[in-house]
Amino acid sequence: MMSQPIALPHRPMLTANEAARHLGVARGTLLGLAILRIGPRAIPVNRRRHYRREELDRFRADLLQAVGVGDHDTPYRHRPAVPGPDTDTAPPRDPLLVLLTRQAIRRRLILTSLWGLLGAGGLASLILF
Repeated sequence: MMSQPIALPHRPMLTANEAARHLGVARGTLLGLAILRIGPRAIPVNRRRHYRREELDRFRADLLQAVGVGDHDTPYRHRPAVPGPDTDTAPPRDPLLVLLTRQAIRRRLILTSLWGLLGAGGLASLILF
């Protein structure tokens, strides 16, 4: 059973599960993007993340544009997930978006760890000398 989206004036809000289904990625991937601050901007409501549909669409368009894929000039077409009668099955995933979000997460983790190592090395050299 899907919950009703929170409706602000002319801006429907989606929960994290609904946002992940809208993007076609796993909820954990969306959480990883939020933790690393590279995903769509979330609005906290009662300690839960909610997303605007426009923000999710903009995030998807930015990811696709980064690799030169557009909705109009290529065979790629995003098909939003439609909830079926069987709720036990996993929601359909968009393979291209799954790959792009995982690549973005990996890139940010590598960059963060390299900067952390550089900072730790600099701190160690200051302490030792």
